[in-house]
Amino acid sequence: MTTPAAARPSLLFKVEPEDFLVDEIPAFEPSGVGDHLYVHVRKRNRGTEDVLRAIARALGVDARDASAAGLKDVRAVATQWLSFPLPAGARGVEVEERAKALALEGVEVLATKRHNHKLRTGLLVGNKFTVRLRGVQEAEAATVDCELARLAEGIPNAYGVQRFRQDGSNVARARRWLCEGGQSPRDKRQRRFDFSVLQSEAFNRFLDARVKAGTWRTPLLGDWLEKTASGGVFRCDDAAVDGPRAEAGEVVVTGPMFGSKMRRAEHEVGELERSICAEVFGESFDFARVSNLGEGTRRALVLRPEALTWTWVQEASESAGILDVSFVLPKGAYATSVLGAVFDLTETKASAAASAQAPSDEASLDSDESSETSP
Repeated sequence: MTTPAAARPSLLFKVEPEDFLVDEIPAFEPSGVGDHLYVHVRKRNRGTEDVLRAIARALGVDARDASAAGLKDVRAVATQWLSFPLPAGARGVEVEERAKALALEGVEVLATKRHNHKLRTGLLVGNKFTVRLRGVQEAEAATVDCELARLAEGIPNAYGVQRFRQDGSNVARARRWLCEGGQSPRDKRQRRFDFSVLQSEAFNRFLDARVKAGTWRTPLLGDWLEKTASGGVFRCDDAAVDGPRAEAGEVVVTGPMFGSKMRRAEHEVGELERSICAEVFGESFDFARVSNLGEGTRRALVLRPEALTWTWVQEASESAGILDVSFVLPKGAYATSVLGAVFDLTETKASAAASAQAPSDEASLDSDESSETSP
């Protein structure tokens, strides 16, 4: 479900960092013991990688060993856990006290806790978003309410421009070294991100094809389907049986996040996957060679925001209206993609500049492709 461009209300967002609130939903609670320090932070107008480097420097550890479950938007106020190894020979209690006392611009330390291993990319449940939308005209107020209500039906679960950059240069960079024999980045996180860019590009092409065919919600023979309640996947061997289950929201169709251990579709759907894989990665790409960057998985084609609510902060009857929209998304899903399905979102110059400086923002390394599933 997307609203035609001509019919979408045009709204302002990210006028202020406080207009975009993100709260990470962690997959587990740090145990309280171990040789890694978890730091819960609230950051304002700063990127996750920037904050990781700043805290690592202050604690005297190598920033390459610092980690986060996912990156969060720069032009935002976001809370998330970060992890750092304890410096060699340092007492954990002393390092915790230093972390609690940190005074970094745009960063508030909310809590610290020890754990027995570093925080892995993708090891989170999802994110809760509260987005302030401005500039609602009186004539559009009823339309805004109607479009928000329709979001609960679900939208195509596409990756947003945050992963690719507006000009698509992330895809070209990733292909140069992954598919064309160029020099690979030194940083492992960059290599993982680049691989995820190509996975995401292939997924979006598959999703686009299913949207154009009108089958992005409809199970086809050979599809892999995901159970909404449990997340388990199974192959569609009888579309007549699985179709009503999809209509009822019990299951959703999935698309490929290519990798060495990904379950492949069969029949005509499998042919579509194979052709897209060849387009993006090349005819003979060896996924086993890059299994350390991601082993592949399936990703739902349908995204349904959970706990969707909205509140009018300023009614649109007297002047341009303002409303706050809140919802929960699973890891790897984008708030801007959800709202952009029904609204034209316009960023301020400051917000657009921040996005350009950090193209891999808004939880874009929440990594569906990560094979890490337990603490």
